[in-house]
Amino acid sequence: MSNLWIASLIWAFSFSLIKGELTGLPALLVAFIRMGLSLLVFLPFFRKSRMTMRQFLLLVLVGGVQFGLMYIAYIQSFQTLQAYEIALFTIFTPFYVMLIDDIYEKKVDGRNLVAVILAIAGTFVIKEGWQLREFPWVGFGLVQLSNVAFALGQYLYAKMELNKEGNAMQFFAPLYLGAVLVTGVPMLVTVDMGVFGEISRLQWGVLVYLGIVASGIGFFLWNTGAKCVSTGSLAVMNNMKIPLTILVALVFFGEKTNLLLLAIGGGLIVLAELLVMRQAKAA
Repeated sequence: MSNLWIASLIWAFSFSLIKGELTGLPALLVAFIRMGLSLLVFLPFFRKSRMTMRQFLLLVLVGGVQFGLMYIAYIQSFQTLQAYEIALFTIFTPFYVMLIDDIYEKKVDGRNLVAVILAIAGTFVIKEGWQLREFPWVGFGLVQLSNVAFALGQYLYAKMELNKEGNAMQFFAPLYLGAVLVTGVPMLVTVDMGVFGEISRLQWGVLVYLGIVASGIGFFLWNTGAKCVSTGSLAVMNNMKIPLTILVALVFFGEKTNLLLLAIGGGLIVLAELLVMRQAKAA
């Protein structure tokens, strides 16, 4: 569980950094650079002998969906949405996680559903503290595509049978390879390579942080943590980054919101997490 909390805190800084420094760059380029840096971080740990060819190809496929497709839609949404709007629109991710699990298991867990509803209610409370402009359907659709890709990828990874011997880091290079392929191929076709020379030092610094820390370390912590918790707990933790993101925006980036609503909404999300943890402990 601690891995999921640390990853959520790391990601809380990403929204404002992308919106403030990278919105002028093509989404495909940003996604490709992030995934390429993440791949370089985990490439030294890759051990082909620890997995079958089928497992390798499945990891490439999962990474292409969870990281590649997710990031293309996610980063593109910054062209039409504010950072806090994107964070808030991820409130539907728990529904997607639970829906995928229900389809896979062919059952509905009512207690998990209550926890997810509590978490989503908490984010809606927080949302009422912001003045959203006229509803941006295109940006909202992009975020939902990103949410579905992220939910599906993390769920599939959590269900994969992997060799438990050795370090979990050895399985992450294929994930990022899949993301590099998904982002790199369309990037080469649509993006003018001259844009590389227009990236400032500050933007490179943000990209390095996002690629190594937010994407590399963050996704490693998240996916390994996802294997250690129930589906309901995983669904709830997908929403924990929302109050954290708003808190970071308030403390570090000087944005404003209703602190009372933030406290109430964040409390509902924590309550939801406590509910799933109690259920898991009882089981």
